[in-house]
Amino acid sequence: IKTVINLKEEAMDPHLASNYWGLSRERESAVCKQEGADFVFFLCDTISRQTERQARPTSIEKFLAIMDDPKKLPVLLHCQAGLHRT
Repeated sequence: IKTVINLKEEAMDPHLASNYWGLSRERESAVCKQEGADFVFFLCDTISRQTERQARPTSIEKFLAIMDDPKKLPVLLHCQAGLHRT
């Protein structure tokens, strides 16, 4: 995985458990950096959230730019439970 995309609006850079048994936590961005992956957060904006009329929401443009860059692939895309935004 070269890029991790976080869609969790409630946690832009969530704390992850450092290991299965421990109580210590690390930021997801720090874990990605340690593993050599880019960490990206972006808001799942919709047309109704746009202040200016444009062809697509900003989040779609940003997502497509990442997916069009072979150096950013493969990508892990996640939200809170994997059943809302993703």
